[in-house]
Amino acid sequence: MTVKNTCENLSHTEESPTLHPGQRYLSLIAHVNGPLGQRLVDWKKRTGMTLPTDLSNHVTVYVSELTEQNENDWRSDALAHSLAAIGAAQARAGGVCTFRPNSEIEYLDVILGADTFAELHGACVQELGQWASPFPYVPHITLGRSLMPDQVRQAHRIFDNLPEQERSFTVDTLHVYAYDGADWEPLGALSLQS
Repeated sequence: MTVKNTCENLSHTEESPTLHPGQRYLSLIAHVNGPLGQRLVDWKKRTGMTLPTDLSNHVTVYVSELTEQNENDWRSDALAHSLAAIGAAQARAGGVCTFRPNSEIEYLDVILGADTFAELHGACVQELGQWASPFPYVPHITLGRSLMPDQVRQAHRIFDNLPEQERSFTVDTLHVYAYDGADWEPLGALSLQS
């Protein structure tokens, strides 16, 4: 599966196109670790963003409405086997991109490992059901929603020209969360190693 790694435009929305008030969600994410993860945390703190500790920097692999069925299915041997068969993602972030004017999100695109994330996403859809987003899957690391122009300029200065080793990260585990509209509850983890 090939993923387009350019700054993509989507249908415009002021609110999250995926997460709707009053709905519960199941989400599988890949934490961004290493120097890039720390640089993201530092930048977000300097810009005054509130950081939910476990979820600050990640690539969303899958999100869907939480049902009784998929609340149990994420623990299935079939999903664990499918994910382990794909394996760990050796990833590298690119520069700052935006979904504007269609959505008020700025993000770092994933330029290495995007195909692996797309395969992991596909396995989740196959085992857990429909993807909640109205948009095609684009692996990315969200910088923020409705950022001010100065914040976007700062992000470009900091992230666009990082050396390769400071953009790279390895994902060998997907973390599973339930979201109730206010809080993300950790449910467990799935290894990407055989």
